[in-house]
Amino acid sequence: MDPDKTIDLVILDMDGTLFTSNVDWSSVKKKLNVHNSSILEKIYNETPFDKEGLKYLEAIEEKSTSEAKRIAGSTEFIEKIRKRGIKISLVTNNSRKNTDYLLNKFNLSFDLIITRDEKMWKPAPTAFRFSMKKFKAEPENTISIGDSDLDIAASVKSDIYDIFIIKDSNIKGVYTEKIKYFKDFHELSLMIFGA
Repeated sequence: MDPDKTIDLVILDMDGTLFTSNVDWSSVKKKLNVHNSSILEKIYNETPFDKEGLKYLEAIEEKSTSEAKRIAGSTEFIEKIRKRGIKISLVTNNSRKNTDYLLNKFNLSFDLIITRDEKMWKPAPTAFRFSMKKFKAEPENTISIGDSDLDIAASVKSDIYDIFIIKDSNIKGVYTEKIKYFKDFHELSLMIFGA
C-alpha cells in the first residue's frame, strides 16, 4: 500500500479479526442447508422466516462469544488508527447483543457499529457503503480488514481496493488479486502505516 495514501476510514470485521472465533462455519452451513447464499440470507429470506435456523445460529454464536479472546495487538492497532484521526467502523454479521458483550468486556469503542440487527450483512455491500457515506469517505480512501470471503466480497462490491486479510484465514474466494495478507497486527500496521 502506498504509504502516502490518505486513509479516512477503516472498516473492521469482528469475529476472527479482533476476537477469536471457534465456529466451524462449514458445519453450520451444512446443518442449515445453506448452499449458494450466506447463512443470514438463508435464514432471513426464507418464507416463512426460519426461526429454528436463527435459534440454532444464536446458540452457536453465544457459545463462541463467551469463549472469545482478544487477538493480540488488535487494541494497540485500533489506538494507532485513532491517534491518526481516522474513523473506524465495525461491521459484523454477529448480533448486537454479542457485539455489545465483547466490546464492553474488552473496553473497545468505534465511531460506528453495524451488526446484523440493522439488516445490513455481508457479503452485501450495504454496511460498507453506509459507513463510507456517513463519514464522507471515498472507496479509495477506505481500507477493509477482515478474515473471510464475506469481508472480501463486501469490500469488492463497495469498490474498496485495499483489503487486508489475516494470513491463516480459509479464503476460497476469487478476489485474491485485491487481498493483502498479514500475519498479525504488527505486520498489518507496518503494511498500512509503515510503522
